[in-house]
Amino acid sequence: MNFNFKTKDDILSLHPSIGNFVPRYVENRKNDYAAFVESVNSGDIQAIRDYCHKVVGTARSYHFFQLEEITTIIQDYARDGDLEAIKSMMESYDAYMQSIFSDYLSETAG
Repeated sequence: MNFNFKTKDDILSLHPSIGNFVPRYVENRKNDYAAFVESVNSGDIQAIRDYCHKVVGTARSYHFFQLEEITTIIQDYARDGDLEAIKSMMESYDAYMQSIFSDYLSETAG
């Protein structure tokens, strides 16, 4: 499934006191994401729900509106126990996650 976002991330509008924490937030999401993928692969719906709950609850604070949007859809599928629908979202979800890892973690590398 190719996911079409209705929102845009707006990290640049964050107050600098919050914006300074974006790389750390993204690093934490990167660490969580590996476990999330494993949960999807193993069919652990509860772990998927827990991951989604945490991400949906924090993404808006950092103006990652697309992360909130796509994770909310996956969370809804997890609530319904629809693992196949979750798996159908993974290509789009992975592409989005890899893009934020690349965009926001590369800044801390140099």
